[in-house]
Amino acid sequence: MLEKRALVAVFWSVLEQFLSKTAHVLTTFILAYFLVPADYALLAMLALFISLGALLVDGGFSHALIRKIEVSQNDLNTVFWLNLALALGVYIVLYLSAPSISSFYSEARLTGLVRVVSLSVFFQALSVVPKVVLIRSLGFKQQVKVVLPAAIISSIVAVALGAYEWGIWALIAQILCTHMVTFFLYYFESKWRPKLYFSADSVRSLWSFSKFIVFNIFTLEFRKYKKDIKFINSEIKDLTGAM
Repeated sequence: MLEKRALVAVFWSVLEQFLSKTAHVLTTFILAYFLVPADYALLAMLALFISLGALLVDGGFSHALIRKIEVSQNDLNTVFWLNLALALGVYIVLYLSAPSISSFYSEARLTGLVRVVSLSVFFQALSVVPKVVLIRSLGFKQQVKVVLPAAIISSIVAVALGAYEWGIWALIAQILCTHMVTFFLYYFESKWRPKLYFSADSVRSLWSFSKFIVFNIFTLEFRKYKKDIKFINSEIKDLTGAM
């Protein structure tokens, strides 16, 4: 019985990946008709900080919750509120750093773009625990019901804004819309609701495992970021007209 559930879970997981990537590719092709290379160059600059923010918000706790043999409601609630606090901290740092990021790339538009797109960290933080609940219960079919509608709705929004010449803001809207819809649907599908509870013991227990994951991820991502920044400085900045 367990093997059958595992096979079904793998099927839905693969289907989720296929459908979401297909929707993304189709949307990219359509948006390419409305947008200019400079818009995608700006998105490439923002992608570094979007990814970094997501890593900091998660802190490896989602991996710890998934791999821990027994997870209590105290663990789930603790991670929920901790992630929300981390999201607030990350957003404040990115908000205050936005002018410096803009100056580093010599692109004035990045200040406003960073401050708006960074709002996505809150929805990412809020989605972590409900997603973990579905994964632990092998609810991959429910994940398809989350990821696919989010991809479709955000794509429609992006294409509509692109058609009305919103430029880079169409891509920003797509990112925010994806995370917002994902957040609401994860809560609906998981049926999990947070309670006002926080345990330092849960943090210590989960961190004893997640710290190794965080270290490995940050080591790999740091190397990637160094290459990406070098590439952006040498190739992409010219497309935005940055001096």
